[in-house]
Parts: sequence; C-alpha cells; structure tokens
Amino acid sequence: MLIVHRGAHEPDGWLDVQHLHRDRGSLSVSDVSSFAPDVVVDTSAMTHRDAELAVNAVRDDVRFVVLSSMDVYEVYGNLLAGRSGEPVPLAEDAPVRSSRYPYRGRYAGMEDYEKLDVEDIYRARRAVVCRLPAVFGPHDEQRREDFILRRVVAGRTQIPFGAGNWLWSRLHVHDAAVALAAVVEHRQIEDEILNIGPASTLTVRQWAKAILLAAGSTSSLVPVPDTALPGDLWLSASIGQHILADSSKARALLNWRDRDPTVATADSVAWHLAHYIGGDDIDWTPDDAALAAFVQSP
Repeated sequence: MLIVHRGAHEPDGWLDVQHLHRDRGSLSVSDVSSFAPDVVVDTSAMTHRDAELAVNAVRDDVRFVVLSSMDVYEVYGNLLAGRSGEPVPLAEDAPVRSSRYPYRGRYAGMEDYEKLDVEDIYRARRAVVCRLPAVFGPHDEQRREDFILRRVVAGRTQIPFGAGNWLWSRLHVHDAAVALAAVVEHRQIEDEILNIGPASTLTVRQWAKAILLAAGSTSSLVPVPDTALPGDLWLSASIGQHILADSSKARALLNWRDRDPTVATADSVAWHLAHYIGGDDIDWTPDDAALAAFVQSP
C-alpha cells in the first residue's frame, strides 16, 4: 500500500506502509508509476480540479474508487434552501442537486467544493463512487458529538433542546473503512455508485441521549422553542427534510454490515472525551437565556 498525502510526517505506531509526501497539485505520473497501483482510492477530492489532478497522475488502466457525499442529492439542496417533505431513504438513483456549489457564500474556502464535479471526472474513468453520510469517530476534526460533550465537560446539568426529530445519516469511521476495503477487494466492481450508510439512524434527540449515556452524564435535555436555541444546537430544531441513505445495494454487493448506532456512538464518545480539546471560556449566556424561556413559558 502507498499512502499519498501532503503531510511531512507519519503517525507514530501506525501501519507499516509506504508514504509519498506530495501536494495534490504537484503529483505526477512518475511519482506513482514505479509503485504500479492496481487500485487508487481518492479520499479527499473536493473540487473538479482535485479530481482532474488525481486521474491525470495515474495510468488509464488503473481501477478507481472515489469518496463522494450524500450532499449530492436534491434533498440536501432542499435542506439548504429551507424546503422539506421529500421522501427518504435515498437510493443511488435518487435525483441529484440541480444547482451546484452549495457552500458558495456560506463558508470561506468552500467556493469550489462540489462532489458532483468530482463524480463527473471519476465516472468518466469508470470509477466506483462511494457516497458517504456524515462520518464520525476517533480523530474526527469536526467533533460531531461536541454540541453535547462541551456541555457535559463544562458540568451543565440542563441542555436546551428542540424537537430533535431530524433523521441524518451518520456512519462510524471504522464501519466506513470496512465497507471501502470491501469495495477495493471486490475486483469486479467498477462504474458503480454505492451509498455507504448506516442500516439504522437515531433521531437527533435519540443521538443526544446516547451521547449523554456514553459520557456517563445525568444532564437533561430541556425542551425549548426553536427560536430560543443557541446557535450550536440548531440541529436539535424541528427539521422537515431528513437526509437518509438507502445502503441496501452496498450491503448486498459487499456482504457488509455496520454496528448498532448506540455502540458506535459510545466508541466515538469515549475517544473524544479521552482527547478532549475544548476550552474553558465558552459563553453559556445563550443556554441560560433559552432555559429561562422554558421556565417562563406557560
């Protein structure tokens, strides 16, 4: 195995594999030709240019697997636009977004992000496109459980919470890796789109309770109006457009299964509590105001 990455170091005590330190923009055919890969897995193509640079650096007869996202589906565009009601779960033939570049004007540095562009480049090379939901677990830089854990660590005994009805597919990184390994090892698969998602998904309220349980916390979720929710608790609001993947095709093809979501959540919470990096200077005024709104409501 050859890991191509822009970092200057390898993790201590990691797998004994080869490393090639290259920025994607400087990658050339000569860099990987001596390794002669059978399969190339692109884990971080975010833009049209990212994908183009990668495929142009590898010979034409190589098999490709590329990681894409559930955000390519039209329901994700509905969510961003505040529309709702489209049915889920989503099979691979569900409509994709009619408009591209969903994060332009929303997040700095994401102006050219578009997994549909990435898919276009790779599908022309008969790649296996693996559409992933939100991935969580050890080393998750987005720290997806942090909306609850920061309050647990701070000793908050009450957490303002909305309806928490949203169904949003999430997959533990270990389960995602097992599925991707199965794709790589299934040499007959090419020119396919596969949803790699969980068999079952907890609502945001159920997920929050699973996080509290895993953290050994007795903090309670206090119902408050959506309008009173602190900004970082927006996903606990009443959300009408669910984002759920139908991964039955991948499960049948790969004989792959993911773990129970509460078990996966517990594993992730344990790691993030052991490596917690939150600060002590969080302003809890929005939480206090939301909790006061609950107390004062009729």
